[in-house]
Amino acid sequence: MKKRYRLSTDVNLLGPYHKPEHGAFYSEKEKIKFLKVRDVKCPERGHKHDAGIDFFVPEFTEDFLKDLIEKNPYLIINKEKIVLEPGERVLIPSGIHCQMSSPGRALIAANKSGVATKMGLIFGAQVVDYEYQGEIHLGVINTTPGIVEITPGMKILQFLEIPVYTSEIYVNEDMTVESFYKDKTTRGAGGFGSTDKK
Repeated sequence: MKKRYRLSTDVNLLGPYHKPEHGAFYSEKEKIKFLKVRDVKCPERGHKHDAGIDFFVPEFTEDFLKDLIEKNPYLIINKEKIVLEPGERVLIPSGIHCQMSSPGRALIAANKSGVATKMGLIFGAQVVDYEYQGEIHLGVINTTPGIVEITPGMKILQFLEIPVYTSEIYVNEDMTVESFYKDKTTRGAGGFGSTDKK
């Protein structure tokens, strides 16, 4: 039987049944692995218990610029920066591959609060699946009415490793909406601001 370890807040107390504050189980091999394939800063958490893993813009090497321009032929790109006009988006090769420790999880992109509130850059592409083995890309959109510049080494997005459900998909084409739902709820089909009318 495989041992299960709880993650201790005190490294000296790490053991099979030590109970941490959050009470979660962790395997002794529970790791997320990254591979660097470009000149880029390693993904990192700003603090030990941060939810998000920060990703950075790679250095503008010849190979990086070639790939960047190929994926974004409509943008203004030079050897020093990416120039985003209002409403424009860019897909940036991160130089990072990822291997999560087991199925049932994914990396989900999230905004960096400072980047989103001060620069107006928000994420576009969002999900990195467990089975994906390609280079992770950083998709961001300029939501401001002005020009935003992206430079090498910028901390631009964060990714959260989260559990996901992969339930079997079943489609029924022979039922009515009323019979489809097992139990009727007080909300029903209410949406699009329906609670604001109360």
